[in-house]
Order: sequence, then C-alpha cells, then structure tokens
Amino acid sequence: MGPRFSREQKLFTKDILSEKETISISWTIECLYVMLWAINKIDDLGLPREEASGTVNLIPGYMESSEEFINGAVIRDTTEILDASDLIYRIHWAVRQSGIDDIVQNINQDVVPEWHRAINWITFYEDNWDHITTDT
Repeated sequence: MGPRFSREQKLFTKDILSEKETISISWTIECLYVMLWAINKIDDLGLPREEASGTVNLIPGYMESSEEFINGAVIRDTTEILDASDLIYRIHWAVRQSGIDDIVQNINQDVVPEWHRAINWITFYEDNWDHITTDT
C-alpha cells in the first residue's frame, strides 16, 4: 500500500485485525451517529451518554438500494449544526478537564471524541477525514 492510503484505509486490506484495530474501527459507528443526525435520519442528537445502538440499521445494507436513503437525506440548518458543534466542543473540553478535576457526569467519555471528529468533518474543520483534529 502506498502513501495514498491512510492507516485506517489500510486496515480494510488486512485479512486479520488485531483486537486494538478492531476496537478502533468499531468506534466509527459513533461518528456515523452524528452524520446521520446531520442529515435528519436521527431526530435528536441528545448528549453522548451511551454508545450508539441500532445506528447501522438506519443505513442501507450491503447490496440494498440506497436511493430512498439518499433522497430522504435532508441536511440540517447550518445554525443547528454549528450549535451542535459548539456543544460537542465544550463537552469534549469538559471531558478532557475531568481527567484533572473529575467534574463530568453522565457523559460517555469514549463517545465524545468520535462525535467531535464527525462534527468537525461536517463543518469542514479539516478537509481530509484522516486528518480531522479534535482540539479543545
């Protein structure tokens, strides 16, 4: 694999993944949750309190038509997306501070960075998915 492929893309060419690689890929479902919210496939983003469940059932399966899914995708208002971006940024900041101050309750600290990554990609914080940062 040449330098054109990211570390994540290279994982899809491997026959066997390590446990760490499998876990890393599985967290992208949390990014998908935010992206589905952004196109109105999920009504309320809520707070990152628990891991997404059933999210994958909201997208067409392998070899299923995606026409209805695509035609039904309606991007949320820019203000709503930017409000969510601001909230996620602040939650992520609080989660990072909680390592010092122990102040965050009822927030899944593993989900927050994935939400932050997705919302930053949606708002063009960085151009390339593989280089999205989650600065706080």
